[in-house]
Amino acid sequence: MKIRDALPHVFNRAYPVLDPKMPMLPAVSMLRFQEIDGLPLVIDTSASRPRALHGYSLLRRLLALGQGGFWKFIERPCEDAAQSIGSVWADESLEKLFDVFLKERFGFAWIADTEKTGVPVSLADIIELYRTGLIESDLQVKDVGSPIFALPGMTPLRKALLFMFSHRFRRVFLSVGGTFVSDRSIISHVFSPAVLHDLAANPDALLEIPIAEVEKTKSKRVPGRTTLKAAANTLGGDIGQCLTSRGAVITPWDIVMKPWEAKRLTING
Repeated sequence: MKIRDALPHVFNRAYPVLDPKMPMLPAVSMLRFQEIDGLPLVIDTSASRPRALHGYSLLRRLLALGQGGFWKFIERPCEDAAQSIGSVWADESLEKLFDVFLKERFGFAWIADTEKTGVPVSLADIIELYRTGLIESDLQVKDVGSPIFALPGMTPLRKALLFMFSHRFRRVFLSVGGTFVSDRSIISHVFSPAVLHDLAANPDALLEIPIAEVEKTKSKRVPGRTTLKAAANTLGGDIGQCLTSRGAVITPWDIVMKPWEAKRLTING
């Protein structure tokens, strides 16, 4: 099964491509309002790998800022916060795309159509293939979930980000209430007009706010014996991209890549 044939919804999707020299603030504004995990930069044919601005790379760059560096940062070109991503040709097999995800340990990639054109794809797109029957697994939610790690709501954002990066998590749960904050919600909060206005007086307070002040999402709960197809259908279209089940968290990576790595994912067609 070729990637092009398996993912027609990805190739039919309209999305912006960022000019690497675009200032950070408008680039992040475009990222905030997209329902994909990142935005590619204009493909540089002299580069060996394409690059993209996505939540993980942006927050890592923010975390590295020194005192008073925030306002200079948002005036910098967006390429300063971009990160290289894995790529695969559209006419290669779906198995090749999964191998790229696994090699990069990152669920976002570039599907090249020509030397200069292509489309971005994420694991949120791949879980749709359970619904169409192109992929299937005999595993259940209880077989693929990861333990939930939580922090108190008063934890400073800086500490929460360090926690997320050290564990390669895209979301962190709060100790009370069963809610979580994600990289998307953190970006939406940090770059919201109200927060930017308040930061004018005290820019160094950016990463000291409690994570409880960031918009929180309530995860959907499913039984442990839920099939991965049913879990994928429940997760499809969910902005939080996260399920919970008896102390475990289940994400698109768990639903797709854990079965693939365990050789328990079947590709039909």
